[in-house]
Amino acid sequence: MIAKRAVTLIFSVSVLIHCSAPAPEQVGKDGWLAGSPGEQMHEVARQLRGNDVAMWEIGYRYGELYWAGREENWDLAAYQLQKIKKSMDLAIVRRPKRAESYEVFFANGLPPVTRAVDAKDGESFEAGFQALTTACNACHIAENLAFFQVRQPVYRPAPLGSDGE
Repeated sequence: MIAKRAVTLIFSVSVLIHCSAPAPEQVGKDGWLAGSPGEQMHEVARQLRGNDVAMWEIGYRYGELYWAGREENWDLAAYQLQKIKKSMDLAIVRRPKRAESYEVFFANGLPPVTRAVDAKDGESFEAGFQALTTACNACHIAENLAFFQVRQPVYRPAPLGSDGE
């Protein structure tokens, strides 16, 4: 009899605990990110998408890198290079099938412009930036995205500049 009561008590407590568990939390403005933690993570991943958002950021930073180098604002140029590398590292995690192309890009595209920025050398920056542009386009071709043709910027995308501008 005691065993039966113990089983009934354990079952009842289990049901109460399960029923008292909080409903899946909604987060974000107006609770747009709803569901279980796993469902929320899936939605965040869906919102980040593949590499298109990362490439948008990289494209912006590519333009800022160009103008920073042209103006010999080496701190800003180094900052943009650092952020380009970080964005690409994160993009590899989201799209590991593109990792081989990224590794070629890291090996060939970034070193010349990085050396120029580190040396604070405007002349070698121009050549390094051209190597970067060539590597961008080679990567796009390797990934069957040749319709994305990267070109040297002709206007500054943001109102950043060096002192005295």
